[in-house]
Amino acid sequence: MKSLLVVLALLGQNAPGERFCENVSQLADGAEEADPFRSLRNRDFRPRLLRGYCFYSSAEGYTCGQTMSPPEDTKESVARRIQACLPGSQLTSNRRDFRDEFVVSSGRFQARVTEQGSDRAHVGRSINIYVASVARGGKP
Repeated sequence: MKSLLVVLALLGQNAPGERFCENVSQLADGAEEADPFRSLRNRDFRPRLLRGYCFYSSAEGYTCGQTMSPPEDTKESVARRIQACLPGSQLTSNRRDFRDEFVVSSGRFQARVTEQGSDRAHVGRSINIYVASVARGGKP
């Protein structure tokens, strides 16, 4: 019985949602740096906000994606989870590139959350998070 509990505890340590707010907080701190995300890039930081790992893209910041999203994961629910990690952050919705998106902003941190596809598509619904450092109240 004791070994079963140890195995379950070890499995739980790697649960994707377990460190969600910690990862969001580190991304928010990185967005505030003079050279955005430099300290995170230097240590090869790979946050996990959805099922897979996020990766750094020199054009925008970090990109996270998930296909075959479960029904409880929507662009709005993911955006609200991000917002809950950043007290005082703002949540808005808008339309960009012909898509509706939710945007969480806090200081220079901005996370745009989009969703496409459907449960009937071969890859299901896809959710993407684009994390950028922006001018305060501005664009990346």
